[in-house]
Amino acid sequence: MSKVKILLTGDWHLGKKLLDFPLLEHQKFYLEKLAERIEEVRPDIIIIAGDIYDSKNPDKDALSTISLFLKKVRRNKDSIIIYIAGNHDNPALIHYLNPILKDLGIIAIGYDHNPFEPLPIDQLKIYAIPWMLYSDYIRILETEKVIGGTEDKKDARKYPLRMLINELVKRTDGNCILIGHFHPSMRQTEEMHEIVGYVEPVPVEILSQFKLVLSGHLHKQLILHEYNCYWAGSPYSLGLPPDHHHGNPILLHVNPDRLEIYQQDITKWDNIPSGIYVNELECHDSEILQRCKNELERLKESWKENSKLHPVLFLKVNVIQNNGNINLRKISEQLEDIAHSMNIHLKLRWKMINPMAKTSSKFVFQELPGSIVEKVKDRETLIKTYLQEVHGIADNEKISKILRKINQLLENT
Repeated sequence: MSKVKILLTGDWHLGKKLLDFPLLEHQKFYLEKLAERIEEVRPDIIIIAGDIYDSKNPDKDALSTISLFLKKVRRNKDSIIIYIAGNHDNPALIHYLNPILKDLGIIAIGYDHNPFEPLPIDQLKIYAIPWMLYSDYIRILETEKVIGGTEDKKDARKYPLRMLINELVKRTDGNCILIGHFHPSMRQTEEMHEIVGYVEPVPVEILSQFKLVLSGHLHKQLILHEYNCYWAGSPYSLGLPPDHHHGNPILLHVNPDRLEIYQQDITKWDNIPSGIYVNELECHDSEILQRCKNELERLKESWKENSKLHPVLFLKVNVIQNNGNINLRKISEQLEDIAHSMNIHLKLRWKMINPMAKTSSKFVFQELPGSIVEKVKDRETLIKTYLQEVHGIADNEKISKILRKINQLLENT
């Protein structure tokens, strides 16, 4: 075989609600479009790298959604589908489905999986590590006699996943593909060093010893070419404030003999619609209605996919408050009426910003009453007191910045 096409996807979080709005209908729409694209490309192996569901107890609608998707994708009898448990999934549920799905060419990997045994795939040597409880990782390490003494167990309690992956490197010489549900830690950056969602980070120095690593867990796409590590990310934003760097499926063309990638394809997959849109605005209270209306009009123009499915816009609005009489309830009702007339679901989250507390490059200055300044010789003490007592600003660096701005303004008047 000259090449194997592997599609990496996952982190769908089926059944999730955002601002109490259920996303499942839009997620179904996305999976329908994804299935159509898969039918065109016909990958040899499809990897769904965890967090298929948003809850460990998914409802019947979420369960039927994945069932329908798998049925459509299995029209191509030659494709092998692998899906593993993520930290939002129920590993026991996935494990119990495995005997049923295996006959359909689907490998479901849950809690009772031995990660030191390769998956039953002829073309490639693939090992899988699903998300598990720490106690399950430790149980495997004990069963495989990787740990024995008290000191070993102490280390295992801290970094069981890392210890398990290290052992897999030793047993395979890294001459394999690893699929999992974890995030990397890198020495050159402070990012991603923490445990996230009960998942410990794995140093890229360990992961780089494998020929290829394909994982879920990160919601934004991450490709580390130098380490041969890939995270497809979630195909739509899942929170507020929005993550503008969400991911897309990745198609890799792999040489099965050397386990080397000689082609990757991302652009084919970056325009699959879901109808889920998340954005954040910052505006003065006098601009709210127009700015939000502009967002709605922009979405109306861009959504050409399906007249039956109405897109949903989650909008976080940071309001710089200059007018104390602003009525957000009334504005919300007006915007919801406008959205309804455009066949758009609108969900709003408001955040009021005191202009005196803003210290970014977009600093908004609210001038102190000149009459107060004129009456006091020690202007600096007065302004410091005013900022501390009236606006609750205690940070000296912030106060100094505001003082410099006030002095510049007063000198120019």
